[in-house]
Amino acid sequence: MRSILKSKESVVFALFVVVFAVFAARSPNFATPDNLFNVARQYSELAIVAVGLTMVIITGGIDISVGSVVGLSSVMLGIFAIRFGMNIWLSCVMAILIGATCGMINGIVITKARIQPIVATLAMMSAARGLALALTQGYSRSGFPDAFVGLGQTAVGPVPFTVPVALVVVIIGIVILRKTPLGRGIYAVGASEQAARLSGMDTFRLKMLAYGGTGLLCGLAGVMMAARVASAVPDAGSGFEFEAITAVVLGGSSLKGGEGSVLGTIIGVAVMGILRNGLNLISVQDNWQVLFLGVALILAVLADNLRLMVRSRREARA
Repeated sequence: MRSILKSKESVVFALFVVVFAVFAARSPNFATPDNLFNVARQYSELAIVAVGLTMVIITGGIDISVGSVVGLSSVMLGIFAIRFGMNIWLSCVMAILIGATCGMINGIVITKARIQPIVATLAMMSAARGLALALTQGYSRSGFPDAFVGLGQTAVGPVPFTVPVALVVVIIGIVILRKTPLGRGIYAVGASEQAARLSGMDTFRLKMLAYGGTGLLCGLAGVMMAARVASAVPDAGSGFEFEAITAVVLGGSSLKGGEGSVLGTIIGVAVMGILRNGLNLISVQDNWQVLFLGVALILAVLADNLRLMVRSRREARA
């Protein structure tokens, strides 16, 4: 019990409870089932992207191209299904594979060309968004089949269909990190890449799986977003890179690598969701909302640096 109370997940969960209680007291419309399910629907795609980004950050890397890859995947789905008349489900697979390809390109550039992750993914962010805008000339495309659109707009009972999909991805992410050699390898690379390589781990494969998997999840998020809004939007996923990184760091993952969990990340996504929604309900302007999120990211990073400093001093004394 003591270890649970000291865990990072318990800290961010306590923050979630405090934020939830504040907005529930300020707005009578906040804690209603309809509003909470609406928040869950809107943040399902971000949760899926954040699962992949958690693995990348645990390896000691970063991926700021996730939002642009979501947008490119959404656009390519529209091109395949609407412009070329391809079967919608095959188009979905192709769009997801394009997202995975973008992630693998990031991994190759980072591991083989030895380019810093932030530089490589910054280039991908610009390239993917630029390609999405060029292919559509900045216009969205609609006309998807009703069966596809229904997946994004229907619900399983009171729960939006996108929420169970995100939940499955979260469970898979938790199992991978906690129960598989891949997960142990990801933590090892983040703790010390050189030590992991000397112990016989294939660090190239591990990083490729982390970045490629993140790209694949971005493709899935782009498909889900297209179904939810019933159109392929070139600026889909705009701002995801900032919100996803904030959620991952807020959930306890260290930007230095080697630490983090999918559970903490999802609680961080929940905090982001209710914070945005609550600020909207109490009529806070969007500019101020961005300020709050920026402050939250800075405080999360400062808290992580302070924790690492305290731990290093304790280890030095020991």
